[in-house]
Amino acid sequence: MRFEIRHPSHREEVSSESDFVVFGRDPSCDIVIKNPRCSRRHASVRVVPEGYHLLDMGSSNGVYVLGQKIDDAIIREGDVFSMGDVFVRILPEDMPATLAMPQSRGDATVMQSRPPIEPARRVPPPPLRRAETRAPAPASLSASALAPRVLAVSSLATGIALIVGPLSLGPQLGVLAYVVPVFGVFSTIAGLGLLGGFRWARSIHYALFTIWTLTCLLAPFGVIGFAYQLRGEDRPETDSFFSVVIGIAGALAVIALIAAVFLARIYVPAPLPL
Repeated sequence: MRFEIRHPSHREEVSSESDFVVFGRDPSCDIVIKNPRCSRRHASVRVVPEGYHLLDMGSSNGVYVLGQKIDDAIIREGDVFSMGDVFVRILPEDMPATLAMPQSRGDATVMQSRPPIEPARRVPPPPLRRAETRAPAPASLSASALAPRVLAVSSLATGIALIVGPLSLGPQLGVLAYVVPVFGVFSTIAGLGLLGGFRWARSIHYALFTIWTLTCLLAPFGVIGFAYQLRGEDRPETDSFFSVVIGIAGALAVIALIAAVFLARIYVPAPLPL
């Protein structure tokens, strides 16, 4: 079997002589996927008379066909399934038409060609029980990587604003000038971790979204961040929507922080009471 694997940053083609292939991060898998959103043993593909049997092997992020989560399905050559932000396309197998073999005849050796080997005809697969699989347009292959990157950039921008703003005010904020930048540091670390594909960044984001939801300036960013991680993450069909909403919320959060610093410099000459 031959597969085209599209990662967020590159594409590769792999093949296996086995009729049963396991995908995952574990080195013992037939095809190792080095991506933090893939489980150690994420999914398997087996050759069956109807085509290929795709099976979710109990992964944490699921297996998707055309944006619909499946437990198992029958797919065909050219179809695409996704594991996190990694997309796999089943490629047709190349089969030679003739095979040359030596054959002895007295003192001479001649080359005899075998008749062409015809691939076994496959019975058309029955309709899928969960989703009819068709290869999505190439643009959708990168859609699932858009929202996490927008969230990461928004976290970086918000974190930098939380660090620079309070430190620039200094005496006007009192003790808050040293407490608020701590959250800015965590927001920056979470953004960098998300850009790097580290799973621990999700935990930091959950904690930060809880804090932002309880504040006034960053409440929209926190609520939308929660909505994305609970309902939009690893769902290619909603990533484009969440990337736009997260980008708008992140921009509004940064603008609100800048405006708050500007107004505090004008109207708060003394330290804030705690």
